[in-house]
Amino acid sequence: MKLRFIILFLGFSVYTCHAQHTNENNIREDRKIGLSLKFGGAYDILGGVSADYFISPQWNVELDIMPVAILSRQLYIGGGIAYHPLGKRDGLKWSPYAGILAGRSSGTAFLTGEKEAYTFLIVPFGVQYMASKGFQIAFDIGPSIVNEMNENTAVEGNENTFFYGPLPSVRIGYRF
Repeated sequence: MKLRFIILFLGFSVYTCHAQHTNENNIREDRKIGLSLKFGGAYDILGGVSADYFISPQWNVELDIMPVAILSRQLYIGGGIAYHPLGKRDGLKWSPYAGILAGRSSGTAFLTGEKEAYTFLIVPFGVQYMASKGFQIAFDIGPSIVNEMNENTAVEGNENTFFYGPLPSVRIGYRF
């Protein structure tokens, strides 16, 4: 009887220590907010700002604001959510993810002077590295569906909707 009690007590103690250890070493819980520079992607981006927040170790929401091209006077604004299936693991620095982003760009084209607007639906698949000191880098690739709404584009049917992909993007930043 004493042996069972000791084994049960030791098992419970190890489990409790492991549970506390898990919460202390999950970077996604300790550093939920991230700010990054983002390059590439399905919207032909030269670079921009990305902010993200881990609502749980497995779910991350993101907001992007970036120029589509410096000379085109266009701005892209988008957001979405990503799922990190291994996000609950202790000490995990590299985490694969899949997500969905939606966005819109609008402005004036540099060469033609046309007013342009595009809506995007992007499905990225990637991997994110998070260091315990706050550095992060993420690489993803994914297809997108783009709906073009130019002054000279027909709006009937699917003539203005096209498929891009797969196109890569890189995000480099810091987590708080």
